[in-house]
Amino acid sequence: MTVEIRAPREDELRAAMEAAEAAFGSEVADHDWEREQKILPPSRALAAYDGARPVGLAAAYAFDLSIPGGQLPCAGVTWVGVLPTHRRRGILRDFMRRQLADVHGWGEPIAALWASEASIYGRFGYGMAAPGVVAKSNPARFRLRDASTSRVRVRLTDAEEAFLLFPPVYDRVRSRRAGMLSRSETWWKELRLADPKEWRRGASQKFYAVAEVDGVAEGYVTYRVKDEWEDGFGKGEVRVIDLFATSPAVELELWRFLHGIDLVAKVDVFSLDPASALVLGVCDRARSGSGSPTRSGCGSSTSTPRSRRARTSRGSRSCSR
Repeated sequence: MTVEIRAPREDELRAAMEAAEAAFGSEVADHDWEREQKILPPSRALAAYDGARPVGLAAAYAFDLSIPGGQLPCAGVTWVGVLPTHRRRGILRDFMRRQLADVHGWGEPIAALWASEASIYGRFGYGMAAPGVVAKSNPARFRLRDASTSRVRVRLTDAEEAFLLFPPVYDRVRSRRAGMLSRSETWWKELRLADPKEWRRGASQKFYAVAEVDGVAEGYVTYRVKDEWEDGFGKGEVRVIDLFATSPAVELELWRFLHGIDLVAKVDVFSLDPASALVLGVCDRARSGSGSPTRSGCGSSTSTPRSRRARTSRGSRSCSR
C-alpha cells in the first residue's frame, strides 16, 4: 500500500505524535500532549499514513533565530520519527522534501534542529554550524582563575519569580549572540520553567537561581540535583539545564555557585557552549574535568545549499528538560 504524506487534522495530531514517539521507544503522556497543543499547530506538521494508520511524523516549531545585526524566522524541526516497521521506504526523504518546501512557503529562510543522528541530515542540505560539548567536572578539584566578586549575589527563587527575571536576561544575551532561538511566553512556561515529575529521571525538582548585581538580574541557572551516597559520603550530581549571563564575570559566579553545592561529587552539563567563559576561566581543565569534550554534537547547524536559502539544524526531538 502507498504511504500518504499530508498534514494531520487537529484530531489526528496526537496519534501521529504517538507514532513518532514509538520510533524513539517512548510514548506521549497527557501533559506532553497538553503542552504540544499550545506550541505546535497541525499546519506545521506532516504525518505519514499507511491506510488510516499514522506511521511517522515530522514537524517544525516557529522561532526567530538571532543573527549578526538582527534575527530571521526559523523553523525548529522536531518530532521526526518513523515506525521501525516502515523504515527504508523513503518516508524520511519525503518528509524532508515536503517540509523544506513548506518552510520556504512560510517565508522562513532557516530550518534548524538538534539531530539525534546527525549523519542523516547532510543528505538534505543540513550541516554543522556550532559545536557543543558535554562537560563533567569534579567540584573538589574545580578552581577558577579569578577570585569571587562581592558585587554578584546568587540566590534561589521559584518558577513564578523566575518567569519575571529569566526571560529579560536571556533576551539581552540573545541580542548580542548569533544562533540563539527566541522563546515565547508559552515556551518559557510550558518548557523552560515547567517541571513535570516525568522529566526528572531520578533527580530532584528543578532549582532556579538568579545572579544579581546591585539588585538587578544579570544571570540565571536552572538545575537539578541527583542525590547519591557511597559508604556514608555524599556523591551527588548537579545536572545543569540552562545557564545564561550578561557578562563573563556573572557567568563564572554562577559556575562557582554550582560547584559549591554541598554533598556533590560531579557537575554535569549536557551541552556546554565552547565560547563559555568557563572554558578559559577554569584553572586546570584536565584536572577539574570542566569543559572536557567527552562528547560533541550538532548545536545549531547550518549549510548553504545550491539555492540561496540557508538551512540550519536544531532538533529532531523536543527541547531539553
